[in-house]
Order: sequence, then C-alpha cells, then structure tokens
Amino acid sequence: IKAVFAENMDDWNAKILSLGENMQRVELNHADKAKAITELYIHFKRDELRVAKELSLNLRTVRDYIKIEERATHKAKDLLKRRKITKADVKRVIDAAQGDAKKADRLLVKMPFFSIYEKRRVVNYGKTNPKATAEEIFKAGEKQGIEPTIILNLPKDIDSALNKAA
Repeated sequence: IKAVFAENMDDWNAKILSLGENMQRVELNHADKAKAITELYIHFKRDELRVAKELSLNLRTVRDYIKIEERATHKAKDLLKRRKITKADVKRVIDAAQGDAKKADRLLVKMPFFSIYEKRRVVNYGKTNPKATAEEIFKAGEKQGIEPTIILNLPKDIDSALNKAA
C-alpha cells in the first residue's frame, strides 16, 4: 500500500518502525528478523539495549538473534529459515561447537533428535572439551547420566509467588 509519513524520517527510523510493526503483525522468518536486528545493532554501535528498546523486544531475544546472525553457519541459518531446526537448537550447536564451523554443521544433523537432557549434555561436553570431535560430542550426549535434583521445602506464600512468576 502507499504510505505517507507526517514527519520527516531518516531511513533507520523508518526501518525500526517497519520492523517493529511487522514483527507484531506477521510472523517474519528467522533470517529476516536476525538480519534486521543485527543491522540495527551495528548501526547503534553494538548497543543491544537500544535495539531492544527501539523494537520493544526483551534483551534476551535481541541477543539470541544477534548471536545466530553473527555466529551460526550458513547451513544452520538455512535449516532455521526452512524450519528444520529450532532457534534454541542453533544456539546449542553454536555453544557446543565453540567456533568450529565444521563441527557445528555436523552437530546440526543430530541435535533435533536428541532429548532435552541429551542436548544439555552435548552443550556441556562441547563447552568443557573444545577439542572434541562432533562424534565425541554426540557420544557424550547419548551417554546416560545422572541429573542432579534439588528439592526445596518453601513456605506457601513463596511457592505461590514463584508459580505465579513462572
């Protein structure tokens, strides 16, 4: 549609308004969101708080998109764009691969098929063993482990407040 703005607006402010409106109105694909958010991040001299404020997004969301745009491989971005992998799994792969693009692409193959516990083990092993191969990381993820559990007895008012906050 043809649109007219009542005031003079530079390209960056127009981009901010357009992106903010489009993110609220329609489901943009991840690649478009990540690219636009990262462009704003660079434009605002890497001030992620300002990007979050300008787009009315929470800081974690902004950081997630920037992390994926700047650190994910082309394969990861393509799988994400085609909705073959989740944003959370791409972040996990980035963390487990520790900057190794070939390792990251290998990890992408199995990550969607792991349970949440296996994914957690993959990330932990990859972070603590940066020289490990993708196959070693896979094996560590598949290896059964003991998950620590903490049990707390809380007063009812604190329990209610935590449940409400959750």
